[in-house]
Amino acid sequence: MSSVRGGGTAGPALILERSCDLFRDRGYADTSMADIAAACGLTKAGIYHHFASKEAILEGVLNQLDRDFLGPLADLGRDPGAMAAFTVSFFEHSGGCVAAQTAMETARRADGPRRRLEAFFLRWRDLVAAALPAAAGQTPATRAEDWIARVEGAVLWLKFFGDPGPLRRAGEALAGGKV
Repeated sequence: MSSVRGGGTAGPALILERSCDLFRDRGYADTSMADIAAACGLTKAGIYHHFASKEAILEGVLNQLDRDFLGPLADLGRDPGAMAAFTVSFFEHSGGCVAAQTAMETARRADGPRRRLEAFFLRWRDLVAAALPAAAGQTPATRAEDWIARVEGAVLWLKFFGDPGPLRRAGEALAGGKV
């Protein structure tokens, strides 16, 4: 554990939590190691004691997202209603999607963050597709991609306007099979 300015300790869990908030709210590119240190009440050396780089912190944040979002989503099996309710609740309570925020910033890069984010979105698509039948000439994967795009647009709306309505309607569409 690293000492926090003013007493106490901070470890990797706090660093990842605060980094996730910063990446989601400010963006990955606009968050510095100094910003992360300040949010944690640490020095930059305290951050580097736990993580070698900002990219290593992002990897940790995305691993948590896998565990906290994709893991429970996978546990819901092939129940689109439960998947929709969980997705809406998750993004309403988290205030946005750190993966989407970071993906927009790294879309043109061919390095680690892009590949890692691709893996996240493809796994999300595959989980949702497994719960959907083919319909109207569309494969389950295509239907899942369309729904995820709708959710991410609704998350943007939520973040910008503070209005969860579009996100809730996206959830209702999946739950009702109208994707």
